Amino acid sequence: MTILLDAILGLQSPDPIKFDNSYDVLLFEDQSSVNTFLIDSIRENQQTSSLSKFLMQIVTFRATQTKQNRWIHRFQGTLSFADFAGVLFEALSDVHSDVRMEAIHCLSDLCEHNLKDEQLTQLLTEYNTAIYPLRHPQFIEYTLKMLNQTARADMDVHVQMLAENTAEKVVSQYNTLSQKERFIDTTQYTEFEFAL
Repeated sequence: MTILLDAILGLQSPDPIKFDNSYDVLLFEDQSSVNTFLIDSIRENQQTSSLSKFLMQIVTFRATQTKQNRWIHRFQGTLSFADFAGVLFEALSDVHSDVRMEAIHCLSDLCEHNLKDEQLTQLLTEYNTAIYPLRHPQFIEYTLKMLNQTARADMDVHVQMLAENTAEKVVSQYNTLSQKERFIDTTQYTEFEFAL
């Protein structure tokens, strides 16, 4: 875990080489606990907006890997994914507009339909607990609720516009995948009841 802690510090370094190396360590580390570590680090560093943004980016990149040899980085199980989604939903009300915008970008990327049907079938066969967010209408519904709320109420017009455009994109991406009913998981997960 020391290497991960050092990498967190490296993300705050003015040295671009150290920053890049630290970013890559966190992005490509294969330990199963990395995503949880990163989520905890986001919560611990909420007062440092630039670090929060980088950490949200890294978790999102890990959660949306398209290369088969990187699928291990995706969230395995609804609990850890819901934990990260909760962090993003909380970030939509962050005092810093750049953090709110980063949270929207992350939700957009999470809801990207970025695997072909045969890839998605293979992912769910090889990693049967892997999370492909568009498969979960319960998560999509709450994401749209939060994006639409942000589009209506945020104080920054740029955040409003980004939230509105992202909501439209999420609807389009979900509608595309939902035509393949075999991919949709209609299970009602307690951990996806973010409003409670």
